[in-house]
Amino acid sequence: MKAIPLSSILAIEAQDHYASIHYICEEKVENLFVFAKLGDFEKSLPSNFIRVGRSQIINTRRVLKANGNELKFAETYVLRLKTKASLKFFYSELSLTVKKK
Repeated sequence: MKAIPLSSILAIEAQDHYASIHYICEEKVENLFVFAKLGDFEKSLPSNFIRVGRSQIINTRRVLKANGNELKFAETYVLRLKTKASLKFFYSELSLTVKKK
């Protein structure tokens, strides 16, 4: 068992019957694979976590920069939004303001 603070989670991605949790630990991006459905996470996470497609949940408070279909979370971690619907949801419906570097 490993406890991960919600504030350190960058994104969660579905991979078959598993979920990959991308999070910051000691200033490095780590991955934790768990046997769970994305829907299980979606029900229990706070409102700053949004599902942007069938296979991705992002922590909107950790997005540093958005460029096209890429979201930059940390110096070494970039997440690509997988579908046009994800892009539309992220940019249009949410009208997210992200920090520009």
